[in-house]
Amino acid sequence: MSKTDNRVDYEAHLQEHIDHTASNLKEADDYLDEHKGEITAGKKHVIEAKNDRRKESIEGFIASRLTTHNLTSTKNKQPLPILEEAALI
Repeated sequence: MSKTDNRVDYEAHLQEHIDHTASNLKEADDYLDEHKGEITAGKKHVIEAKNDRRKESIEGFIASRLTTHNLTSTKNKQPLPILEEAALI
């Protein structure tokens, strides 16, 4: 017996990743703002590099979700919703 195609769960799963990663990105940015005079240049660089990777991850999650949604929309002929989280990056 084959597995059912459950793209709705996958899209929800991707959205959770987007939300969680965006939250971590904002938290790190807030930390940098609050402690800019206290942290070393090395620690600042590490946090900024990690945030760059977080932005790349969010872009990848959005692209994956768009691909999944386009496959679903083609079958159901539904319009693509506006992606507000794209404004985060």
